Amino acid sequence: MMNKTRKFALNATFSALQQVVTMLVGLVSPRIMLQFYGSEINGLVASITQFISYISLIEAGLSGAAVYSLYKPLAEHDVKGINGIVSAAKRTYTRLGYVFTGLTLVLAVIYASIVSVQGLSVQEIFFLILVMGVSGAMEFFTMAKYRVLFTADQKQYILSICTMVGVVLNMLLIVLCAVLHLNIVWLKVIATLSVFARSAILAGYMRKRYKYVNFKEKPNMRALDKRWDALYMQILWNLQSGAPVVLATIFTNMVQVSIYTVYNLVIYGINNVASIFMSGSGMHAAFGEMIVTGDRKKLKKVYGQFLFAFYSILTVLYSVTGVMYMPFMKNYVANLSDTQLYIVPTLALLFFINGLLSAIQTPQGMMTIAAGMYRETRVQNSIQAGILVIGGVVMTPLLGLYGILLAAIAANFYRLIDYLFFISRKFKEIGMKETVIHLIRVVLQVAVVYAIFWFIPLPNNGYLEWALSAVIVFVVSSAVVLLSALLFNRKDLKDLFGRLKLLVRR
Repeated sequence: MMNKTRKFALNATFSALQQVVTMLVGLVSPRIMLQFYGSEINGLVASITQFISYISLIEAGLSGAAVYSLYKPLAEHDVKGINGIVSAAKRTYTRLGYVFTGLTLVLAVIYASIVSVQGLSVQEIFFLILVMGVSGAMEFFTMAKYRVLFTADQKQYILSICTMVGVVLNMLLIVLCAVLHLNIVWLKVIATLSVFARSAILAGYMRKRYKYVNFKEKPNMRALDKRWDALYMQILWNLQSGAPVVLATIFTNMVQVSIYTVYNLVIYGINNVASIFMSGSGMHAAFGEMIVTGDRKKLKKVYGQFLFAFYSILTVLYSVTGVMYMPFMKNYVANLSDTQLYIVPTLALLFFINGLLSAIQTPQGMMTIAAGMYRETRVQNSIQAGILVIGGVVMTPLLGLYGILLAAIAANFYRLIDYLFFISRKFKEIGMKETVIHLIRVVLQVAVVYAIFWFIPLPNNGYLEWALSAVIVFVVSSAVVLLSALLFNRKDLKDLFGRLKLLVRR
């Protein structure tokens, strides 16, 4: 049986690879859209994607509740208990799939009658929304029940492999359709084939490795009761993540939506790489197991090591991002008909600040999910969402995209401060002082790296020079983080290398 360290390594490795692949694909596909279909249609697709993601909120809380309920029966090898929970999850997801399909149809009717885009008829916008909703429906009908079990059993690497296959196939289909100059609706129809490939891989692995699982067991619906606690938290999280695009859709235009989504591609990708320590590596499941078994001494030790490792990697990621963000954007939008609209350094700075504030909360967010503290954080999440939405509604008509980002920064800053007090209060073993010191070091180290390259300009003539410059920044930022660790976190560094050595031996 695979031990926790090996599971973490597998999950982290494949999740990191998945995030890198997803980020690269996420950069290629919009660039193809911009080149072949223009900013307005690119903005339309981004807007529709966000509205469909809001429909997916009907599932909010279900996955987290099912995963949390599976920790104990999986740890105790209680087959009947496992089957009761996964059967309940399957039944619920199937029902939600039908609801999702109906709501997507309603969205298509309303959206197509309100939004107009040059070059697309009302009927084309209508069918575009329906087609883009297919992958969401497939998630409910096929993949969701597998995702729940693999996540709880700390086997996210399987999900990562399937996701990589899906996103790469999706990108290849998009490129092919764009080169053939197919209508955007037909492009999305053909691109949905990637969803079926992902479903087939998951189903095959399930049949081979989980022969004891029976989805026809009597459903244990009570195991999903915690869903209603998780529901509110997930709704607010999705509201916040999608609010900027919705605000831009309402108060600006599709070109501004496109600009926002293009800038957000980089930050979204970087934060997804950082999030592998929470969602992709199985750490929240591992911490959840420690919490439910009451192993507080181990919890304190492992969480301290996790903080050090996470904030070290985050420092390197955001040091490279801070220096190479605008140079990348200049290459990315080069030769577009409206290139100058995308070159906005002030906007890049606000995206950077907001992204760092969001990513820096990952350890605290992980502990909240691992402990199933959904009800306990309702008020805080509501305040954060309120700051973003109300602030965005007030400032976006006046400041455009700047107003959206300023509201997001204020919301994330509030949540970070609140998390520091909340986690130290709920987990006495985890002191606030240690976390605050880590945060200060992250900011100072990122600032040092940025200052170095402020005085040492780097070449940026095309992607090759940009990549070589990024490698230089990566090496310098890694050296800064290592030097800081040797001076201030020598024990944490030694423990981390000890774990890595043990893993290699095994």
